[in-house]
Amino acid sequence: MFLNISETFKLMEQLANIAMRQLLDNENFLEDKNLTKPKRPLKNISALKRDLDARAKNERYRATFRLPKDEQLDGHTDCTLWTPFAKMHIPGQMFVSNNYICFSSKEDEACLLIIPLREVTIVEKADSSSVLPSPLSISTKGKMTFLFANLKDRNFLVQRISDFLQKTSAQRSGGECAAETWKGNSANSGNE
Repeated sequence: MFLNISETFKLMEQLANIAMRQLLDNENFLEDKNLTKPKRPLKNISALKRDLDARAKNERYRATFRLPKDEQLDGHTDCTLWTPFAKMHIPGQMFVSNNYICFSSKEDEACLLIIPLREVTIVEKADSSSVLPSPLSISTKGKMTFLFANLKDRNFLVQRISDFLQKTSAQRSGGECAAETWKGNSANSGNE
């Protein structure tokens, strides 16, 4: 079952860290509802490892951007962000969750960005060029526009963000129609 001793040690260390955090955070040990319960005993450890890795990513995501404990990371992708103050594209990663779109530059502390989805008005695929491949424009209520580029699967990303926007706008009272919160540029649908 445990073929690699260093991998086994890492799994045990992750489990111990989770247990200690729960003991320190709460007076009582609480069962984690996010970990899946297998119906039959695992023949290999990969499902547990996958769950622990996902939990660690979620914790890093929440800690990096100082988000609420219940915020769950949906996914992340490499991209660049246009920074008008530096007049250049900064390489990094975009993170998407139920309530936030975040960006962290690859260089430590060069750029950290948090966009609450409740503030987003438009998510739009911009025109691709050789200088700006697969760009995505995100506009907010505060009249700010963020331009991301070099997105590997822009269509899927626009769809995920629009799904979260629909949920967010449905939760808002007096919010605009969910269909108006994002635009897909159909002329670019084949230029991913």
